Amino acid sequence: MAGSYSNNNNSLLTLRVLFDAIKEHRGPFLDTPQGTADYEEVKSYAARVDSFLRERNITRGDTVAVSMSNTQLAAKIWFSLLREGVSIVPLNPALLDEEIVYILRMAEVKLLISDKNLSSKAKTWCSETSKIPIVIAEDESWNNYSEAEELYVDPADIAVIFFTSGTTGRPKGAMLTHKALIANATSCAKSYRLNSKSAFACPIPIFHSLAATVCLFLPSIIGGRTYLHSPLELKNFVEIVKLLPGKRILVGVPSILEGLVQVSGGKISNIDFTVSGGAALGQNLRERFFNTSQAPLFEGYGTTECGPVISSQLPEAINTTGSVGTPVDEVEVEIRSSDGNKLRAEEVGEIVVRTPALMAGYYDLASATRASIKGGWFYTNDLGYLSKNGELFIVDRLADAITVKGITVLPQNIESILNEHPSVMESAVVGIPDGVGGEVPWAFVRPNPKENAVPSELISFCKKRLPVYAVPKGIELRDFLPKTITGKVLKRTLRQKWL
Repeated sequence: MAGSYSNNNNSLLTLRVLFDAIKEHRGPFLDTPQGTADYEEVKSYAARVDSFLRERNITRGDTVAVSMSNTQLAAKIWFSLLREGVSIVPLNPALLDEEIVYILRMAEVKLLISDKNLSSKAKTWCSETSKIPIVIAEDESWNNYSEAEELYVDPADIAVIFFTSGTTGRPKGAMLTHKALIANATSCAKSYRLNSKSAFACPIPIFHSLAATVCLFLPSIIGGRTYLHSPLELKNFVEIVKLLPGKRILVGVPSILEGLVQVSGGKISNIDFTVSGGAALGQNLRERFFNTSQAPLFEGYGTTECGPVISSQLPEAINTTGSVGTPVDEVEVEIRSSDGNKLRAEEVGEIVVRTPALMAGYYDLASATRASIKGGWFYTNDLGYLSKNGELFIVDRLADAITVKGITVLPQNIESILNEHPSVMESAVVGIPDGVGGEVPWAFVRPNPKENAVPSELISFCKKRLPVYAVPKGIELRDFLPKTITGKVLKRTLRQKWL
C-alpha cells in the first residue's frame, strides 16, 4: 500500500483557523522546480505582508481580491491574508471583464492583489470600479517590512468568498469560514488516509474551490507538501512532476486530465493516485488516463457551497463505474423528492447535503441562501440517486431538466446517446421554447474531426434509441462548447439566443 494511503493520522491537529496549520508544522511545504518554501518561510512571509496590509488600513473582515497565477507566491499571499483575518475573493481571469467588475463591486473589495502576468487585466477591472487600489505582488518589497504581531481571527470569520461559475445566472459568492474549510480538508484527509508524507501536484488554479481546499489547505493541515502549476503549461507540468520528491497525488478536472493525456506522450510518471472532480468524468477518458498514469483514479463530487468535497471514490472501496463514491468523513447525503421527502435507494431525486463545511451563505443574497439551505441541509440542484451500498450517482442538473408536454426529459440521457455516435466528440442538450409554453430538446455537437457529422443523420440515430419526445428538435455543430475552467458546459450561454 502506498504511503499516502496510511492510516497514520497523527499529523491531523485540532486547528482553530487556517493559519494555525502554518504555525504548527515544520519542513517542506510549497514546491517549485527552483526550490521549496518550508512552513517557517511562509509563516515569516505572511507576518511581513500583514504589516503592509495594516499600513494600507486593510483589517480583519475586509475583502481583498486576488488575481494571480498558480504559483508559490500566490499561495504565500493567500496565507498572509488568512493570517490577518481578511476574506479572500479569488478571481478567475477567464471570466468576462463585466463579470469580474460585478464581483469586485458585489463583494465590496478593498484591495486587489495581482501578479505581473495578470496585471494588465487587473488594472482594467480596477479602472472600471474607480475606487479599488491594485498591488502587483512582485513589485512589493515585502522583506523590508517587519513581522506584524498576529491578531485574533475567529473560526467563524469568512476565510474565502468563492464566486460560483455562473452556469445558470450571475455569479454568487459562497462564503466559506475558516471552520468550514478546515472541516472539509480534514474530512478528505481522513477519507483518503493521508499523513504528513502525502505530497500533491495541482494544475488547477487555486481560485477554484477544489484546488484551494485539496491542494492548499489540506496539505497544510496534515503537514504535507504541494506543487501548484499553471493549467496552460501541461507538457511542462508532466516533466516537472517526474522530478519532484515523493510520489504525488494528482488533483485534476476532466478537461485538464484530457490535456495531460494529449501532451504526455503516453506516460505520466511519479503519480501515487489521481482525484478528479469539478465535472463528470467519462469512461473513455478514465480508461485513457489510467493507461497513461498507471495509477488509481478516483472520481469525486462536490459543490463550492459545501467546501467543496461531498463524496469520492476511495482507496479499498467498491468504486462502481459511473459513481462518485460515498460521502467523505462527517458528510451526510440524502436524495429527496420535489416535496422534500427522503427517497429510497436507487430512486432519483435532488441531492441534499448536511456537512460541517457548509457555507455561511451567499454574500449579500439572503433570499438565495434561504432557497438553498433548509433546516441545515444544502439543496444542490443536482439530480442523483444512492445505490443500495451507499454510492452516489449523478444523473443531471435539476435546472437543466427539460419539460416536454409535461414530461421531464434529462439532457444527460440524450447526450449519452449522441456521444455513442462515432462522428460526435461531445454534446450538450438544452431546452428551448416550443412556442406554446413548453420546451423541446435542442442539441449542440462538437464533431469528431476524423468523421463526417451530419445533423439529420444524428437525429435519425436518436430516433432509433430515444422516445419521440426526447429526440432533439435540432442539432447545431460547433467547433467548441463553452465551458467553465473545470470543464462544465455553460448551457446558459448555449441558450442565450432563446432567452
